[in-house]
Amino acid sequence: MIKINQYLNAIFYGLILMLFSMCNTGELDFDDIKTPNLQSNNSVPIGQTTYTIKELIEKLEDPSIEITEDNTKLLSIAYRDTLTFND
Repeated sequence: MIKINQYLNAIFYGLILMLFSMCNTGELDFDDIKTPNLQSNNSVPIGQTTYTIKELIEKLEDPSIEITEDNTKLLSIAYRDTLTFND
């Protein structure tokens, strides 16, 4: 029984290793993502403010969005939608 479990574990880990080696993460290229060049020639600074993502999402006041935050400030966002069909 122990030999069968070891054999199945070896096959499982081998399969996982094979799948992760096929991801080709080295081929990802993020150099073509460019941010816009903003010019501030005609602007007047009037102040500064700071928003958190949680505050911006809460301002939507959408009852379909559920936001939870844990003690490490990790946000979990769930969007729920319901469809009803009548024949």
